[in-house]
Amino acid sequence: MKPGREPRQRSGEGGPDYYHEEKTLELKLTSVKKNPLFNRQEIEFMVEQNKTPSRSNVRIGVAVAMKVDLNQVYVRDIETKSGTHVTVGSAHVYADPEQALKIEPKYIIERNQKAKPEPEPEAAPEPEVEEAPEAEPKAEAEPEAEEEAEE
Repeated sequence: MKPGREPRQRSGEGGPDYYHEEKTLELKLTSVKKNPLFNRQEIEFMVEQNKTPSRSNVRIGVAVAMKVDLNQVYVRDIETKSGTHVTVGSAHVYADPEQALKIEPKYIIERNQKAKPEPEPEAAPEPEVEEAPEAEPKAEAEPEAEEEAEE
């Protein structure tokens, strides 16, 4: 190796940290339009991240940015621009969650309900199961029942 040069990195030895880092969602609102007819706000957003963020993370990010409950936010679409780390999308924020259920298409509602963050499973105590008696006594009881049936 020539003096002053660093050795090549071998595969499996890691790599730049930006490939392995988990960033928090940095959501920027690019447009907020009020739509009084449907009693909602139509949001356009941009996220810079190494991979396309999940719909649930975007939904939480929009809810936090708009300071509303999660059930008022419906993410319409998410698209990562080709060759970049930029994701753009749109969402609707309703003043009344009941209004959203009447207006939003059924498939959008289903997508956003699937996108709910999964709570961590709690360690529930397992129900106590009584141990069954050994199989041998049952086998002995069966012939007696057959003898009674023959009489």
